[in-house]
Amino acid sequence: VTPGVCMMQIIKELTQQAVNAPLVMKSASNIKFMALINPEVNPLLKLELEIADGEDATVKVKNTSYFDDTVVLKLSCIYSKN
Repeated sequence: VTPGVCMMQIIKELTQQAVNAPLVMKSASNIKFMALINPEVNPLLKLELEIADGEDATVKVKNTSYFDDTVVLKLSCIYSKN
C-alpha cells in the first residue's frame, strides 16, 4: 500500500518538473486521504494538478488523485521556490 506521504512527494516532484524549479513545502491544507492505493492492484494513477504562481516566489497547487473512478487523495499546498 502506497503511504500518503509518498503521494505527497510525488505531487511535489511533478510540480517541480512543471515549474522547472526546486520547491520546499510551506503549508498544506485540506488533505483528505480517501482510499488506499495498492500498486499491485491499481498500477495506474491519474493526478490532476492546478498549479498557480503565488506571491513572493511561491507556487500554489490543488490536487485530486484517482485510480479508475475512485478519488484517493485531495490536497492543497503552497511551496516556496528555492
